[in-house]
Amino acid sequence: MYNSYSCPTAWDKMGQNAEYCVSSPPAFTVCGMKWLWAVLILLLCGAVFAQKVQLARATYAKNGALIGLAELAPLKDCSVRAMEGKVKNVKVDAGIVRFDLDSKNDGMTFQFPLNRLAPAEQKDFQSDFLHKGLRLRANGYDCGKKGGPIDAISIDRVY
Repeated sequence: MYNSYSCPTAWDKMGQNAEYCVSSPPAFTVCGMKWLWAVLILLLCGAVFAQKVQLARATYAKNGALIGLAELAPLKDCSVRAMEGKVKNVKVDAGIVRFDLDSKNDGMTFQFPLNRLAPAEQKDFQSDFLHKGLRLRANGYDCGKKGGPIDAISIDRVY
């Protein structure tokens, strides 16, 4: 005779007495163990799916103007390059912001993903902070892409 805790097909195939399965709690039966492992795996994998993109840290002046963005890129094992100059060009394409900085002797292109900005900064960054002719200091990771854009770490307004 089997009750709700029994799993006769698994025990009968192994030639065991089905009564042993009846007396065991559900977590320790062959049927219960399959569900226990499935639930455990789902809980562990759920933490990965629950993570969200870390937002950049914005700095504002006393008058409310955006004057700096930090933590635009995650840590990387690449060399860091920095530059101070005037913004020459700003483009937003497929969720990537690219801008050119030019100084008297040099020029660099920086980029960062738009989704790293909070919704408030996404609306205001081009009009208040990142537009042509504005003087900025930017640093970023140069991972060896010849002539390619540098992944921006932080951008600060220079007065």
